[in-house]
Amino acid sequence: SQQREKIFYPNYFCSTDISNRTYSLKITHLMSQKTFYDGIVEVASTKYDTYPAEKRDRTKVYDIIPGDGVYLVDEAPWGFETLLASKSIDGFMMGAKSNARDSTKTSRIKVKWDLTSQINTNHQLKTGFQVDFYNYKMNYGGINPDLPTGRPWTKWERSPYQLGVYGMDKLEYEGWNATLGLRVEYFNPNCEWYDVSAYDRVLFTSKYATGDYKLKKAESLLTFLPRLGISHPITVNSKLYFNYGHMRQRFSPGQLFGVTRITGGQVSSFGNPELPMEKTIEYELGYDHALFDQYLFHAAAYYKDKSDQASSISYVSADNTVDYNQYANIFYQDVRGLEIELRKRVGSWMTGFLNYTYAVYTSGRFGIAQRYENPSEQKKYELNVSTQAQYKPIPQPQAKFNLSFHTPMKFGPAIGKQHVLGGWDMTFTGSWTAGSYVTYGNVIGVTYNIRWRDSKNVDMKIAKTFDFGPLDVTVLTEVFNVLNLKRLSLTSLGDINLTPAIYTKYTESLQFPKKVYDELGDKHLSGSDKLGDYRPSNVKYQEMDYIYTTTNFSNANPLVIYYVEDQGKYFQLDKALSEGGVWQEVSKSRIKKIKDDKAYIFNPCNESFMFFNPRDVFFGVRISYEL
Repeated sequence: SQQREKIFYPNYFCSTDISNRTYSLKITHLMSQKTFYDGIVEVASTKYDTYPAEKRDRTKVYDIIPGDGVYLVDEAPWGFETLLASKSIDGFMMGAKSNARDSTKTSRIKVKWDLTSQINTNHQLKTGFQVDFYNYKMNYGGINPDLPTGRPWTKWERSPYQLGVYGMDKLEYEGWNATLGLRVEYFNPNCEWYDVSAYDRVLFTSKYATGDYKLKKAESLLTFLPRLGISHPITVNSKLYFNYGHMRQRFSPGQLFGVTRITGGQVSSFGNPELPMEKTIEYELGYDHALFDQYLFHAAAYYKDKSDQASSISYVSADNTVDYNQYANIFYQDVRGLEIELRKRVGSWMTGFLNYTYAVYTSGRFGIAQRYENPSEQKKYELNVSTQAQYKPIPQPQAKFNLSFHTPMKFGPAIGKQHVLGGWDMTFTGSWTAGSYVTYGNVIGVTYNIRWRDSKNVDMKIAKTFDFGPLDVTVLTEVFNVLNLKRLSLTSLGDINLTPAIYTKYTESLQFPKKVYDELGDKHLSGSDKLGDYRPSNVKYQEMDYIYTTTNFSNANPLVIYYVEDQGKYFQLDKALSEGGVWQEVSKSRIKKIKDDKAYIFNPCNESFMFFNPRDVFFGVRISYEL
C-alpha cells in the first residue's frame, strides 16, 4: 500500500547495500604474423545486505514544547519501530515497515580463450571456448514479528556451470563476404532435484519437514547454435547483406532453482532446473549505402522468433493445501520490424545518427497457466476463453538519435600547448517510443484497447580533454533528462494486487476515447486521455462522473460534477440533498477549464513516487596516463 504516510516515516523502507567486485586478467599473445590468441580469467561477486535502521530509542528526552520539560517525547518518527501492535491504538497493528531482509551472495568465475588465424587472403578462422562457474547463495524474504503469517522466504544454494565452444570461418572474395559459424553450448544444473508429484502433500504444504525426499539428477542441456552472415557489394558505395542466427538467453537462477516458502512452510514458488533457456532465431535482410563519403544510409528488415520463453504455471490441489507457481516454457513471441538509419560517420564539427524502427509484436501461450488437481475446477478454468487468448500483432515504433557537436582540436587561440576552444564535445542522445497497449475492462474478446503515453527522453553530455603529454585530463558534465520530461510511474499507485482500488480510481478518472467505452458497452465521459496522463500538482482535483438522470439519484456527492445524459449537460449540487441541495448547471467555460487543466484526473496518493526520471546533473573528471 503506497500511501502518503510513507514520506513522513524516514525508515519505512529498508536500506540496501550492494557490493560488486570484479577481478580480471587478460593475456594477448601474437603467435605469428597471421595468428594470435586472447585469454581472459575473470572473477566477479555480488553481495546484498538489506536491513532496517537502528531500533527506535523510546526514551522520552525530547522537549518539543520548549519550557518546563513536562511534555517529552521519544525520537519518533526516526528509528525502526519493532513493536507495531503494542504501541498502537487498542492493540491494532498500524502497519508493517522495513520488513525486507536480504543477505544473498553470488559469484562467477569465467575462463575464456579465443584464437584468430588468417589462413590466406580468402579465409580467416576463429575459434574458442568459454567456461562459466556460478555459485548462488540466496537468502532473502520478508518478516513481520507481529503478523508472521504469509511472509515469503527464499533460501537455497546451487552451483551450476556452463560451457560454450565455437568455430567460425570468415570468407572474403572480390568484395563478397560470408561468415559461417557454429556455437555449441552445454549447461549443467549440477544438482539433484525433487522427484515428487506436482501435488505432493508433504513437500509443498505446511506439513513440510526437513528430511529425505526422492531425488533425481537434473538433466543437462546441449544446444547447437548455427550462424550465417552474407554481404554482397552492389556498387562501389552500396551493399546488400543477410544475417541468420540462433541464440540462447542467459538462464534465470530463480526460475531454475528457487524455492520460496511462506511462514508455516507452504511452498509459494518452486524452481525447475531442467527449464530450457529462451531461444531466439533471427533473420535480417539489409541494405547499406555510403553517401558523399560522410553519410551512411542503412535499411533493414528483420524477424525474430522467440521460443521456450518462461511463464509461470499455478498448481492447486483438491484440498487447497498445495498452491504454488512453477516456471515452464509455455510462452512464445515473434517480432517483425523495419529499421531505417542515417549516420554521419565523420566530420570536424558534427557527427551522429538518426534511427527509426517500426516493430510489430505477437505473443501467446502454449498450454494452460493454471493446473487444478480437481477435474471439475480444471474444466471450469479451461472453459474461460480469455485465459487462452493469443495476443494480436501490436505495433510499437520507436526513434533514436545521437548528435555530437565538436570543435576541431586546434580551434581558437592557444595558451601554451592548450587550445581552450578546441576539442570540445557536446552530445545529445534522445529516444522516442510509442506507448504500449494494455487491456482496460473485463470483457471477453476486448484486449489491448488503450495505450500508454509515448515515452520521450533527451540526455546531454559535454566533455573536454586536456593533453599533457602522457597524461590526459577530461572534464565532463552529464545531464540526464535535460528537458525534465515527466513520465508517470506505476509505483505511485502501489501494489495493484494489494490496493486495486487506487489503480481503479486512477483509470476510472481518465477519459479515454469514446470507442473504448463503446466496445465495453459502458457509459463514461470520453476524451483523448492515455495511461500516464496526470493532473499537474498546482491544479486542484475536481472529480467528474457520468449518470443517466438526476431523478431519484440519492447518492449524489456535492463535490462531484456529473454529466447527465438525459439532459446532455453538466450539473453539480450546491449542497447535499439531505440538506436541501439543488442541482445547478455548470458553465461551459468551467468545464472547458477543468478539461484543459486535467483537473478531473485522480493522481496517485503517493506523489513522491509519481516521477522516477528527474533531471540529474553530474560533474566529473577522468585522468588517464599512458605508459
